[in-house]
Amino acid sequence: MAVLEVDVWVVADHLRVPSAPAHLGRAEQQRAARMGPAELAAFLRSRALLRGVLAERLGCRPDEVELRAQCPDCGGGHGRLEVHVPRGRGPFVSLTRSSGAVAVAVSDAGPVGVDLESRRAVRPALAGVALSAAERRELDGVPGWRRGRVLARAWVRKEAVLKAVGTGLRTPPSHVEAAPCGHRHGFCATVAGVRVAQGADLALARRWAGAVAVVPAGLPPPAHGRAAPVGRGAAGPDACELPPLQVRVRHGFGAGIPLDQGTHPARWEAAPPAHR
Repeated sequence: MAVLEVDVWVVADHLRVPSAPAHLGRAEQQRAARMGPAELAAFLRSRALLRGVLAERLGCRPDEVELRAQCPDCGGGHGRLEVHVPRGRGPFVSLTRSSGAVAVAVSDAGPVGVDLESRRAVRPALAGVALSAAERRELDGVPGWRRGRVLARAWVRKEAVLKAVGTGLRTPPSHVEAAPCGHRHGFCATVAGVRVAQGADLALARRWAGAVAVVPAGLPPPAHGRAAPVGRGAAGPDACELPPLQVRVRHGFGAGIPLDQGTHPARWEAAPPAHR
């Protein structure tokens, strides 16, 4: 069975990322013009990081990387990103901005989603809207001191899956469930009972929760109704029919959020820092 490979870069806000605002396309510039100072700074950092990563991967200049997005609801210049370079379409990408960090995921295996959150930012009230009834019952059984960690992990998994599927929060997060799959950091994700993606938790410093998910190329989206429905609990390590996921967490541009190397699954590869 083929392996789904994804590279993830995570960079803290206080670290400098090469590139320049001039690399923004027209739609990106229009979107940036409507942002306040803090949001604009985070937006520029994330696009600079993504273009730098893609330029290095594809062997081109950052200003040759065109990022296109169009919201399926309003037609605005936001939504799932598509990469275009002079010689055609690039890999699948996803990025996330959280207070204090930026993360970028790149994969050739299929649509990818990544999410990163400070655990402190995930409030208990989120459980009422983000979790399914079964998940809320499970959370109620978790000791109080662990609930914040468990809720944050569930939330970033759901966000990563919905980004990979392409619907974002137009699909209620409570419709997304993740069951252990492959190794203790891996999960298979279902949306409304249809298996759609393979994912993995990112092993980060304690203040953060992060996850990445990939929809294998060619897998029909759940809206088409052609994927096989599964019952709750069927997506265990032996039941998941999706290819295994291999995640390489990279220290982009020489630095990043400290990783808890002791919790990386054996099949993960920690790539060396990039030298520029």
